[in-house]
Amino acid sequence: MQFTSLLDAIPPEMLSTQFDGYVDTSARKGKVSKGEVLALAKRYIQSLEQDTKTLERENREHKQSISRLKAAWEKNGGRLLLWCEQEA
Repeated sequence: MQFTSLLDAIPPEMLSTQFDGYVDTSARKGKVSKGEVLALAKRYIQSLEQDTKTLERENREHKQSISRLKAAWEKNGGRLLLWCEQEA
């Protein structure tokens, strides 16, 4: 029963790529061993961890961009410069 719950938590697209059509992902039909469920869960957790790392990196990059923009804003006295004003 617990392995069924774990299998249900794994997105269908992960099942279809792992089993190449062996498991009917819409109804979760087909025999999947406990070891396969654990391997799928591990792979899914690893993909979530990778997604988390990617999002954290993007968040750091966005924060750096905000800091650069804020510094440019403050350097210009806190006012917006229009593109045509910068060339003058």
